[in-house]
Amino acid sequence: MNELTDFEWNILDYLSDGRENVALIKKYLKDDFPSTSQKVVAETVFKLYQLGLLFEDKNKVVDFQSIMNESTDYIDNIYRFGLTDTGARLWQENALVYSGETINWSNAARGSFDFVNQEGYIEGVSKEACIAWLEKTDQNETWQIDRNTLVYSQIEGFWAKYYKYMPGGYKINFKLKKR
Repeated sequence: MNELTDFEWNILDYLSDGRENVALIKKYLKDDFPSTSQKVVAETVFKLYQLGLLFEDKNKVVDFQSIMNESTDYIDNIYRFGLTDTGARLWQENALVYSGETINWSNAARGSFDFVNQEGYIEGVSKEACIAWLEKTDQNETWQIDRNTLVYSQIEGFWAKYYKYMPGGYKINFKLKKR
């Protein structure tokens, strides 16, 4: 499958940020597709799953009747979906058509804060990408990144998203302190 509809691409686009269930996918789509029912979302997600563009997060076999009967309350849903390699490739290949932009990984970075141990890290494709992520995310009202503790190192690679591995890059480890 190389051709996606706008609706299908938007489902892949939403799942490009994280794994989700049908009810949350429907909420994401409501602005662009306001009259779409949860039934239509479930049918499309099931189709994309059958085509190998989506996987079920807990490796459950997805049953059509079960997905059609999922609750509108996302907490009770039993299935969560993410992009397969093929789904991620098609999402990226069709981005210009459906969003007007190509997917750009040149500034990819991700990080994590561990408030219990008062530390964190950032991994990115470059030192500049790491610093940009640091500047953008140092917004916690209680904690801040202690700029005197930044430790830079080169890394073999990192997962920019759950489906996208970036070879090479940099890592910044840091300590957190109270504001």
